[in-house]
Amino acid sequence: MVSVLSKHLLQPFFLDKSTNHQEVPDISPFNSLLNFHETNIYLSEDHLGYKTEGGFPYIQTSCFSHELPGSFTHVHPRWNTDRFSGCTLLYGFATAAVMARAKYGNGVKDLPEPITTQTIHFTGKEFEFGVFQLQSLDLDSNAPPQNVCWLSGQMKLFEECAYDYKEGRALFRGYNPKVFPLIRAFYEHGTKEPHSLPQKPSLQTQSSSPTLNNPD
Repeated sequence: MVSVLSKHLLQPFFLDKSTNHQEVPDISPFNSLLNFHETNIYLSEDHLGYKTEGGFPYIQTSCFSHELPGSFTHVHPRWNTDRFSGCTLLYGFATAAVMARAKYGNGVKDLPEPITTQTIHFTGKEFEFGVFQLQSLDLDSNAPPQNVCWLSGQMKLFEECAYDYKEGRALFRGYNPKVFPLIRAFYEHGTKEPHSLPQKPSLQTQSSSPTLNNPD
């Protein structure tokens, strides 16, 4: 995982209560703890994972890849578009939660101001861009405000990149010129102190649930 650090947090894309009327879907009987059970050993400590002494204390964009180095298969044989986007959303939420706890304290639930982070999820060929606006860390409540996530969906950087041994030359076909401008836009976003709220990202909007119901 690679993070782009910034001197300032990104500005929220909206401050109204336009999501308060939306109901958070009930996905029970799925277990919100997944495989994080109390029988495992986890140290209850808080670590940012990077040094803040250099004058860049905030994560502006988190970039990560789920593929194994040297492998031509995905991590899971049933890996699909929904799982890919779900992974992007979770990384966005986790990064925003880290920034919220770093700014407002480890016990914060109701945020004084929203925390906005950007995520780039890639495999080298497929890219997905996400913006997560964290408005609450009260994960035990469905009450507003709700957290919001914008996702671009998967975008291929190219169709084929290989070496043709019969022809004795490299092949590169189907280049998508829309990917790199988005990477640059994410990198440059927030480099200047904004005087007003930025334009909402032109990505697919999804309301993200602040809680997953535990069947227990």
